[in-house]
Amino acid sequence: SVGTKAPREAPELFVLRASTRELLASYARELAAHLRSLDEPLLLEDIAHTLASRRRDRVHVAFVASSLGELVDRLAAVDRVTQGESVPEIFFGEPEDVPPKVAFVCPGQGAQTPDLCKDLYERFPAFRERVNGLSARLEEHLPRPLIEYLYPRPDERAAADSALRETQICQPAMAAIELALADLVRGWGIRPDVSLGHSLGEFVAASLGGVLSGEDAVTLVARRGRIMHDLELFDRGAMAAVAAPRAVVAEAVQGVSDVVIANVNHPNQTVLSGPTSAVEQVVRNFEAQGVRASRLNVSHAFHSPLMQGVSSSFTRDIDALALSAPTTPVVSCIVPGAYPREVEEIKDIFVKHATSPVDFVAGVTAAHALGARVFVQLGAGSVLLSMIRSTLRGADPQPVLISLADAQPDEGRTFLRALAELDVVGMGADLLAAASPSARNCWLPPSPLLTRRLSIESPAPGEVGAQAGPPAQPTLGSLLESAVRSSKDTVMTQAKNSPVDDASRPGEAGPRAGAPAARSTRLVLGALGFFALAPLAHAQETTEIASSFEDDDSFDLFVGVDFSTESRRSLIMREWNRTSGTNPDDPLPVVKDLVFQQTRHVLTPHLALGLYKGVQFS
Repeated sequence: SVGTKAPREAPELFVLRASTRELLASYARELAAHLRSLDEPLLLEDIAHTLASRRRDRVHVAFVASSLGELVDRLAAVDRVTQGESVPEIFFGEPEDVPPKVAFVCPGQGAQTPDLCKDLYERFPAFRERVNGLSARLEEHLPRPLIEYLYPRPDERAAADSALRETQICQPAMAAIELALADLVRGWGIRPDVSLGHSLGEFVAASLGGVLSGEDAVTLVARRGRIMHDLELFDRGAMAAVAAPRAVVAEAVQGVSDVVIANVNHPNQTVLSGPTSAVEQVVRNFEAQGVRASRLNVSHAFHSPLMQGVSSSFTRDIDALALSAPTTPVVSCIVPGAYPREVEEIKDIFVKHATSPVDFVAGVTAAHALGARVFVQLGAGSVLLSMIRSTLRGADPQPVLISLADAQPDEGRTFLRALAELDVVGMGADLLAAASPSARNCWLPPSPLLTRRLSIESPAPGEVGAQAGPPAQPTLGSLLESAVRSSKDTVMTQAKNSPVDDASRPGEAGPRAGAPAARSTRLVLGALGFFALAPLAHAQETTEIASSFEDDDSFDLFVGVDFSTESRRSLIMREWNRTSGTNPDDPLPVVKDLVFQQTRHVLTPHLALGLYKGVQFS
């Protein structure tokens, strides 16, 4: 049984789906009871993998757990969630057929630290390979391999931390992490509809939008960082954040030599940049007025006139690149709106980037105007998300804000939580790819299906249950017989309608125009073949019918026969998790996660084969 002190494992993502809230809550209770009843506990990674392999459905709940005890507790809370209660760390949704538009948001400097995303580096081979590949590309541009700065040995951590504060190391390090995160989730099917970046992050956003390759992006920002580092400046300058609107700050710096607005982070936070003494004086002035102001921990006065020396050398580096027009929208925080399609205009944005202010408020507003409703921060932490929340405070509906990583390694929990949120809003990530490589399927209770009980045959006149006039609803036998006699289109209609016997049920969709009929024809004939051969005895025995609404190439109809209890014979055909079938007591493995559970040997093997997907019947 699952105890309160169940061993802790690596966090795993668990996703349960069903066609209704009631079925979802019922299945969560059933699964929790099953896990409690086990003498030998299952591995979390196997449970997560098995659930991820099951078919998609309309109602989703997702969460992260790192022990069986935590998993059971989360399952116990699903009932409250499906009734509308908000439970921390449990994400619930009924996503629309068309997923919302997603914006990838790329941070600038500030979150760099040794061991950044190390948990993802160790857990996900695709992330590790991408970081390693970008590190190799930077070998000629950095004093040491990038990996040694990001993931140093314990005795070199302090030196690595110091090095990552230097802009020539920090810029390519942040870009590499952000690109690797983007490629990881893009490989699982989550792709941005629009990209934008804060400061340095704009070069990463441009890469995500197809303007330049990831390899060229890290090389370019490494060269940019080196140029900034090598500037012969008596004073590298300073930057400070002020909790005040842009107009208030602009008025306060009028007449202060070389102090400019560098960033407009959100409507009530503005960043100054310029000579150190002048910035410090402005900070003191604001503090005297009771306005919060503080210096930022940066190496240079970025986005100020002190960076003018960058332009000439950086222009040559940009001219050497093969840039392209964006393939997906890239929003600029340097010039208003989306990137132009003309390459020369894009180069001009890159050149002026070092000395121009970053208007993140305008960038977020433009991304929202392009339809973005989900904003995913690619770097660690959630600083940019708080800025977006403040910028779009009046938006209806409020945007979904998701961070892919924590500022400190947390065994990937933040990343898995992000996948949970993305799943319940309908992004449809490949969750099997997020499962542990060593995970395998295990036996779990089958997924819940909508069911409706029907008579196999109508009572004969004079029998109990007989009635005058046409029957209130068709029997299973009449439904199948009618389907076989009818055209393929009618067969499709019967197989697609929900429930099977009542196409006019309020709220249920009818047949979809243009849906393939041949697959449904094979299915109905297969079901009819079963009923013709199975030893059905007499009237008033019942059968369960469950309808599934899948657009992929899977069964549309699931059939089960429940014989009289006296005969102690039953046959159930339901959706099941994939199974290796190595244990003779396991359910029979079949195509597309479907299985016949055989009890009392009612179903003969050759008949089971006849009901596999794709088998032709004549």
